[in-house]
Amino acid sequence: MKMIVTSLFILIACLACSKKSTPAAAMSPEQATWHSVCGKCHNLRKSDPKKLTAAKWPAMVDKMQNKKGGHQFTDEQKAQILIYLTANAKQ
Repeated sequence: MKMIVTSLFILIACLACSKKSTPAAAMSPEQATWHSVCGKCHNLRKSDPKKLTAAKWPAMVDKMQNKKGGHQFTDEQKAQILIYLTANAKQ
């Protein structure tokens, strides 16, 4: 029984992560939010937080949050996204 449960867990995890380059278990909560929110519109395999400096990411995320017709996200999600992007931004 334990083997079946473990196998099902692995299968579900693989299906959930099949479009991601990083397994969900290896992601921080902030990176997971970035993947789930930003990944709805952006190809994250080609996106790189190092494209902008930490100082420029807040304005870009504001722009995305307020974009008409775009995916709306909460201020809590925005804060998590900014933590991830600024921590991994271009130096």
